[in-house]
Parts: sequence; C-alpha cells; structure tokens
Amino acid sequence: MSEKNQNMERQIIDAAEELFLKRGFTRTSTTEIAQKAGCNQALVHYYFRTKENLFNKLFEEKFLMFIESISIDEECKGGLKERIENIVTKHIDFLCQNPGLPLLLLSEVNRNSDHIGHIFEKMKIHAVRIVGMLETEIAKEREKGLVRDVNGFDLIFNIISLNVFMFIAKPLLLNIREMNDESYIAFINARKDEIIKIIIGGIYL
Repeated sequence: MSEKNQNMERQIIDAAEELFLKRGFTRTSTTEIAQKAGCNQALVHYYFRTKENLFNKLFEEKFLMFIESISIDEECKGGLKERIENIVTKHIDFLCQNPGLPLLLLSEVNRNSDHIGHIFEKMKIHAVRIVGMLETEIAKEREKGLVRDVNGFDLIFNIISLNVFMFIAKPLLLNIREMNDESYIAFINARKDEIIKIIIGGIYL
C-alpha cells in the first residue's frame, strides 16, 4: 500500500474513532465518517467495505494497545512490587490517552460480542502470558513468606478495575468533587500512587 493510501486509511480510522467514541457504533454512519475524514463515502467502502469492518479494525487495534498497556515491561528491573508499579502506571497513561475507550469497549462487547470473537482469542493468548509472568513473581515472594495466597488473574483484574473506574466515572467525579479538567488530571495522577499502594498492600503480609 502506498504512503498516500496508508495516510488516507489512517485518517478514516482516526475519524471513525472520534465519532464512535462520541456517538457509539449504531448512531455513526459511514457518511459522517467520510465527512470527518475529508473524503467521499466511496473511499470508506473501498478501504473497509462495511462500517462493521472499520469498527473491527479500530477495535482490534485498541484492544491490542490495551493489552500492551498491562503487559509486563521486559526492561522493568526489580521484583513483584516494581512490576505492579510499572503495570499500573502504563495502564493509566494509556487510559489518559484514550479516556473514552473503556465505555466504548464495554458497550460494544455487550452489543454484539460474536463479531469480535477473534479479537478475544488473541487477548486470551496475551492474557495467559501476562498472568503467567505475574504468577512467577508471586511464587518467588510466596516462597519468602512475603505475600498472601493470590493468583495472577485476580491481581491483574484488580488493577484494571481500579484504573478503569476513574475514567468510566469521570462525569460523576466532576460533579460530586466539583472538578474541572485540570483538577481531574491532578486527581488521576494522585490516584496512580494510591492504587499502587492499595494493590501492593492487599497482597503483601
């Protein structure tokens, strides 16, 4: 594919992402995507054929980025505590760059999970690897009598749950805590340290 075609495809994907996040899959049309991307509707169909194919492309791209954000950095030095800190920080940074993504993914999984089954299969492969690496680090600490009996899946699930809720609940937080965008970002940064303390404190004896 030529650079020009790659750029056009990227423009369409970026336009679709913005509209899907704002309006959801059902209420977004290929006509709107084309207008947003600065092309005609025929080009959208040329590159992706259907709106669902376009969404699947975006969905898979974001899901793989999500998996990468909770993967253990091979260059991360230290033991379990350092790896937990690394995962929490990377994942929250990813969510800050994609704040509308959790709600979109949840809504679309509930809408129709059948057409994204192949993405889930890829996720399973990555998830097994991530959980396995965490299990190895947990076992090392357990042998030293430093941690309680916990498995890697529960650990990563707790991290994701605590991180994602801040973004799903943003409208509620802005209202109840009377935050603006600046104070919300400060809240997110403070929560990074707090979540790390909660996770580590919950498994270490």
